[in-house]
Amino acid sequence: MEKTVRDHVLRALNELESRSLKSFRNKLNDCTVKEGCRRIPKGQLENKDPEDITNLILQYYGDTYGVELTVSVLRAIDENRVAAELVQCLANDSSSPCSGPKQHFVDEHREALISGVSLVEPILDSLMTAKLLEYEDYETITREGTSYAQMRKLYIKYVKSWKDPQKDIFKNALRKANHILVENLEKS
Repeated sequence: MEKTVRDHVLRALNELESRSLKSFRNKLNDCTVKEGCRRIPKGQLENKDPEDITNLILQYYGDTYGVELTVSVLRAIDENRVAAELVQCLANDSSSPCSGPKQHFVDEHREALISGVSLVEPILDSLMTAKLLEYEDYETITREGTSYAQMRKLYIKYVKSWKDPQKDIFKNALRKANHILVENLEKS
């Protein structure tokens, strides 16, 4: 049976020791959430176990933003290994079956790249050098607040329409700026 987003988030929170889980609850309550979302009331988070926290995250923020927020909070409390494993697990489950033509690496790992890339500006610099982006494009992307939002804008507005040679340049830029993420995705 295929694992759900809930299964993956719950597994990540179960990885945390009690002190880290407490830090996670506190940081989750203190973080700024995107427009249109309500923060989980502090009283609902107090003394909750990983299962209850997972349910609250998905109830308040849904699957996509819930995962983004979970990864962000895990990184904020220096649980980078757990955050990377969560991103990796979701990337593995979101891969399409090998029933059609092989997808390019950047399409196959789109979700993991959007949520996992932390250094966006060096990628944009490389794409400008390769003449795949103009300065206006650079400014449009960097105006987005978070690296997640920047990567999402870059992918949706530009990368999605590129052919394989341009996507190869993008992959090389990703590798230069975020080599550990790319190497982990290549191994999967």
